[in-house]
Amino acid sequence: MKEKIMKLRFCVVFLLLTALLLPTLPPSLPGSAEGEEGGFRGYVSHNPIRVDNDVELAAVATSGSGTFLDPYIIEGYLIKGNGAGAGIYIGNTTKYFIIRNCLIQDTARDHPGAGIHLYKVDNGGISNVVLEDNYYGIYVYYCSNIIILNVKIEGSYTGMFLFELEQGSVKGSTISNSSYGMHLSMCYNVDVISNTITNTTMGMRLSLTRVTHIEENQVEARKIGVYLDDSHYIRLRKNAFTNCSVLMYGNFPSYWDSHEFYGNTVNRRSIVYLKNATTLPFVRSPGEFILVNCSGFELSGASLRGGTSGILMAFSHDITVSDPVITDMRDSGVYATFCSGITVSGGEIRGYEALTPEGWVDRAGDGIYFENSEKISVLGNTISGFKYDIHFYNTQKIRAENNKMSRQFGLWGYDREDWTGHRITTTNVIEGKSVLYLSEVDGVRVQTDAAEVIVAGSRNVEITGMEFSIALKPLTLAFSENISIHHNNFHNVSTAIRFLSVNSSVVYANNFMCNYMDIYIDDSHYNLFYHNNFFRCGEYANFSGIDYFFMCIGNRWNLSYPLGGNYWSFYNGTDNFSGENQDQEGWDGIGDTAYEGPWRIFVDYYPLMYPYEEVPPEINITHPGDGEWVNSGDVEISWEGRDDGSAVRWYDVRVDRGTWVRVGRNTTFNVSLSEGAHVVSVRGEDCSGNTALDTITFGVDTTAPTVNITSPEDGYVDTTQVTLRWEGEDLGGIDHYEVKVDDGAWEEVGNATEKVLTGLAEGWHTAYVRVYDKAGNYGEANVTFGIDSHMPHVRVVFPLNGTYLNTTNVTLLWEAWDNETGIRDCLIKLDGGIWINTRGQTVWNLTDLTEGFHYVWIRAMDYRGFSETVNVSFYVDRTPPEVVSISPLGDNVSLSAPLVVVFSEAVDPTTLNFSITPTPPGLNLTWSDNGTVLTITHDGLEEGTNYTFRVIYYRDLAGNVGGGAVSAFRTAEAAAEERGVVRGRVVNENG
Repeated sequence: MKEKIMKLRFCVVFLLLTALLLPTLPPSLPGSAEGEEGGFRGYVSHNPIRVDNDVELAAVATSGSGTFLDPYIIEGYLIKGNGAGAGIYIGNTTKYFIIRNCLIQDTARDHPGAGIHLYKVDNGGISNVVLEDNYYGIYVYYCSNIIILNVKIEGSYTGMFLFELEQGSVKGSTISNSSYGMHLSMCYNVDVISNTITNTTMGMRLSLTRVTHIEENQVEARKIGVYLDDSHYIRLRKNAFTNCSVLMYGNFPSYWDSHEFYGNTVNRRSIVYLKNATTLPFVRSPGEFILVNCSGFELSGASLRGGTSGILMAFSHDITVSDPVITDMRDSGVYATFCSGITVSGGEIRGYEALTPEGWVDRAGDGIYFENSEKISVLGNTISGFKYDIHFYNTQKIRAENNKMSRQFGLWGYDREDWTGHRITTTNVIEGKSVLYLSEVDGVRVQTDAAEVIVAGSRNVEITGMEFSIALKPLTLAFSENISIHHNNFHNVSTAIRFLSVNSSVVYANNFMCNYMDIYIDDSHYNLFYHNNFFRCGEYANFSGIDYFFMCIGNRWNLSYPLGGNYWSFYNGTDNFSGENQDQEGWDGIGDTAYEGPWRIFVDYYPLMYPYEEVPPEINITHPGDGEWVNSGDVEISWEGRDDGSAVRWYDVRVDRGTWVRVGRNTTFNVSLSEGAHVVSVRGEDCSGNTALDTITFGVDTTAPTVNITSPEDGYVDTTQVTLRWEGEDLGGIDHYEVKVDDGAWEEVGNATEKVLTGLAEGWHTAYVRVYDKAGNYGEANVTFGIDSHMPHVRVVFPLNGTYLNTTNVTLLWEAWDNETGIRDCLIKLDGGIWINTRGQTVWNLTDLTEGFHYVWIRAMDYRGFSETVNVSFYVDRTPPEVVSISPLGDNVSLSAPLVVVFSEAVDPTTLNFSITPTPPGLNLTWSDNGTVLTITHDGLEEGTNYTFRVIYYRDLAGNVGGGAVSAFRTAEAAAEERGVVRGRVVNENG
């Protein structure tokens, strides 16, 4: 009864105020020319008006007494807010008033700035007012009995915001170029009739609003025509929506089934609102389906285009949506809440994409969206143009297969059952790459080319080596533990990693590049994040990409010093100190102060100053060189260090097997060493903890090398071409030799130990040899000799060098001559004996020689004392040779077996006489092992044949005759099946 009285009272007020609100001026600007009073033609410029009680309202009114029949009038004003407050503010009054025929511009651009702001007003009207460039065109708060008629609003964030309005009407108004056309929040019994709303993001939003009529409006919006948000008993009649339609939300059935829809269209096609149905009626040209508490039917082949949502379902069951074609949707293709047993299959679903003035692509929300539902199947759909292609929220028992997507497969919820137990296969793909869903697995390594990975209810999972750049939120983990995420790249995505109830996991050595959000953490504890690189880009360059949603404890963002934490591209700290407390002089690649996230939601106590990388630095010891010898024990070790990724923060040096000595960033180290070989190592560590090592071996040699000239000896030589020979020695090794003769220049000869001196004049000469070691020390020797071209000569006639003899008595025979003075003496020496003067004889008998090698030297001397010495070696052998072994022997000898004789010593091949009976064809003799082994090969022995192999005669190298040897053997028989059998009869030419 009370509501009927209130409604009747409002109708009376409405009729009276409507009569008073009839326009006396059009609601558009009357012109741009300024009049005498400084305002636009027809308006009077006025400062912003603020009224906070009845008295102040009376003071600003141009006429009227504030009664029902004679309301206060405020009209004809041009009010510019200059970016502050409200143009007209009226509050705390129950008087009747009308604001009409005014132009209000440029008030505050944030809440609660408004062209007209009404607060705790019971009886007011607004008519024929133009409102431009305000945050709210009209802001009505906690009021009743408000009538708005023929208002024009342009360029506001929200055209009209009606908050807690009871009994009101908005008619015949125009709202354009605003984010929101009208927003009715917690309103009751408001009529919104015959208004035009264009170029807005959302035409109308009704939040917690009841018993409101939305009729005969023209709405054109970029996203949503009318959004019914937790509202009851809304009558939606004969509204025409262009490129937008109806969106609804509510967690109770009454938010969905208490409304009345009639005659609404989207792009001139019917909006079908169906409640409590078990069959689907025929609709000639549908534009949108809203199914509430429906069940048991199939919606097949629907073709929907250009609305906010294609199909809305709430509290419905066992419905199949097959083969829909849903295109250019502004918010969602299929939206379902509190449903079960729903199947969406074979759909072609495409969202509307538009390029914003800022240059980014604005996409619709969800291609297919289910929340608070169960037993859902999404099969074989092709979806594009949405932020989320498929999205499940608080939904259980999902089956998703063979869906082709372009942006994101979304799964979220706050119960474990929302994440586990689904059937989501890798046949779901995003831009051709699979969606990998792991539920309740243990001990799995993931290294694949997937576009998106979801890990739910799992433990001991490793995710590594992956490139994530396609899916908006490519890696999601929920209700899992002991997960290792490392060495992955995330770039240009919305949220790289999402943690929900994930514990005791580690995220390290990943690259996060130009993402909107890098890591989202919700109700997750005791996780470790370190050595990650967070590169922030563009408009997100100066804020953290880490977000905590719910209380999280025990998460750490760094290792201990000096291993450090993470690299944050926007960290602007300094690095002048080092040490665990960053209180020691000298930088270390770690920030001097901690990096704290907003509101200290996380702290990295050791932020890295350089991006973390795992490429070790390059260390190169430049002095001494590897293998070099130095001639001083006081040695300066020097090196070069380079790291392209970060920087080398310190070096360590170790000499021989001593301890490592840290030298900071110095690149030299001085040490005193003893003579001999030494090993030096230099180790460098970069700011990412990577180490590199260079080791060299060098020597200290302070002692000069020695050289000894072995030829010629001091004395005369008989040729002008003299071979100078020498030998050198040094601790660290010889580097090179130099030679000079008399006062000539030094000539380097490398490591040669002889040099032929040519063109020498007769007379005395001094030859010098200088030896240098690798440390630069040198030693020197010289020899003095005279040249006389008439030197004596000697030549051995018998035995020749290398001769074998079978006698212990050898007659030594030689020739000696001198062209000038003749031979005075000849001397001989046997083995290690003494020199014997033969008194000029050139024949000498050597007797009772032992078997083996012997060496003889012969020297001829002339009357001037010049001499020449030669030597020969020979071998005495009195032992006859023997056959040690002969083969083959016995039966079944292979037809290809070689004949082999092993002698006790080397044999003269020319003396060998042997026989083989019968003689096989193709004999070939080969000697080996220094002439002690004879191998005879052939072209094959006859099968089943007796052979005799005789070694008849041979001599060794000294001429001793050896004893004979015989081998008798029989070759193998061929098998019967190999021999074969020929049967038949032999006939002559006559048969």
